[in-house]
Amino acid sequence: MGRTPKPSAIKKAQGTSRPEREKDYRTVWTSKPKLKYPLFIKSARAKKLYKDHFNTLNDWELLSDADLYNLGMMVKYMERFEQLDKLIIKQGFTVFDDKGIERLNPLVREQKNCVSTILELSKSFGMTPVDRERLKLSVMFGDGATDDGGEFGDI
Repeated sequence: MGRTPKPSAIKKAQGTSRPEREKDYRTVWTSKPKLKYPLFIKSARAKKLYKDHFNTLNDWELLSDADLYNLGMMVKYMERFEQLDKLIIKQGFTVFDDKGIERLNPLVREQKNCVSTILELSKSFGMTPVDRERLKLSVMFGDGATDDGGEFGDI
């Protein structure tokens, strides 16, 4: 059984650290993914939305190959939201049933489902203001993957 490693904060304080040997745990992937459309994205509008969001997330360095399917699903729901919006504007927020009673248009409920799904998927990409702040803090203060034990070490 060997001895426990010295925390990196102490090594830095003593001037014996070798940063070139330390791993950067914040880098998860080695290269940026290339633009590939998922098979279920067929319309020109969905492809445009996908490309716009792909480029934005790639610029923010928040995208990996594993995220492309989720991005495609988010874009599919965005396209469906736009289609439902056009139908609701045409039909109205309320419709009359068989008995002549005015009811909420069922498409409004479906549109609300689209909104909640879009928000859930956008959180996974850090596209909401709260998630962007969390990402900034994670980059500024580290993600806790280092062995230095925090600000005060192993006190």
